[in-house]
Amino acid sequence: NSSATDGYVDLRDGTAGAILFTIPAPKGGGSIITLPVPLRQPTANTALAYDVSGALTTVYISIVGFQSKA
Repeated sequence: NSSATDGYVDLRDGTAGAILFTIPAPKGGGSIITLPVPLRQPTANTALAYDVSGALTTVYISIVGFQSKA
């Protein structure tokens, strides 16, 4: 978060889906979050989406994962 305002990033089950996690995005800094393995989405065939709080200007998000048939 390169802005001068604290904010947050919501990880969602799809673009309009339920919020799975809320991650803090402190002003001028960042967060490192260890998610549970595996992170299970409630809806099959739905992309993991994010929603950044409106007051933030530049936020970089990096997530590494895998898709399982189980």
